[in-house]
Amino acid sequence: MHRKKNNKKLTATGRKSPTPSGFRPIVLAWVMCTLTALLGELAMLALILLRALVEPSERLGALAVILVLTAAFSGMLGLTMLPFVLRSGRERIPRQAVIVSVAISLLPLLALVGLFLGASGN
Repeated sequence: MHRKKNNKKLTATGRKSPTPSGFRPIVLAWVMCTLTALLGELAMLALILLRALVEPSERLGALAVILVLTAAFSGMLGLTMLPFVLRSGRERIPRQAVIVSVAISLLPLLALVGLFLGASGN
């Protein structure tokens, strides 16, 4: 009698992994895109506050535009990955996490529209 070999991956605790192996990288990429967008937004807010305290310069304005473009690109990438994250894997992403992620991803796009409207008004 031959025993069948169990080829299922085990976690560090010796249990079966509950999620497919392709699920973790896409969730990690989605989280990293969302966090990059959030950090870009926070840095842009810090620059806006700094601009209120010191004399405005072109360098601060250029840095703010670079930050909002980076946050917008990362947010769009996160929104693009969201359907794949929701469909892949056995574990569900909490609804609150999805709502916060969508809000974080959309805020830089709104800031970008605000920058363009502000630039066209000058």
